[in-house]
Amino acid sequence: MPERGKTILLFFGAYLIGKSILNLVLGFSVGNIVSVALAVVMAGLLFFGVKYTNYIIPAFLAGVVLLHLKDNIGGFPGTWLYLTEGVLDLAIAGTILFQPDIKAYFNREA
Repeated sequence: MPERGKTILLFFGAYLIGKSILNLVLGFSVGNIVSVALAVVMAGLLFFGVKYTNYIIPAFLAGVVLLHLKDNIGGFPGTWLYLTEGVLDLAIAGTILFQPDIKAYFNREA
C-alpha cells in the first residue's frame, strides 16, 4: 500500500510542476518563476514523505484556490482554465488527505 501511495504522489508532484510551468508560459513573471520553484519543493516533500506535508500541502492548495476564486468566477468564461485548475487542486488536496494508500505512505516507519 505505501508504494502505491508513493506512485500517486509522484503523479501529483508532476501535476504541480506541470501546472506551474504552464502558468509560467501563459504569463511570464517573477511570481510564476517562484511558483515553479515552490512546486518542485512541494513535489519533493510529497515524494519523500516528509512528515506533516500531507496536511500542509493540501491546506496550501486549498488556500490558493480560495484566494483566487472570486477573481476566477468574476472573469468567467475567460478564466475557465484557472477554474479547472482550482477544481483539480481541490481534488488533489482531498486525495492527499483521505486516500488510504497515501495515508499508509505517510504513516510508514522511516
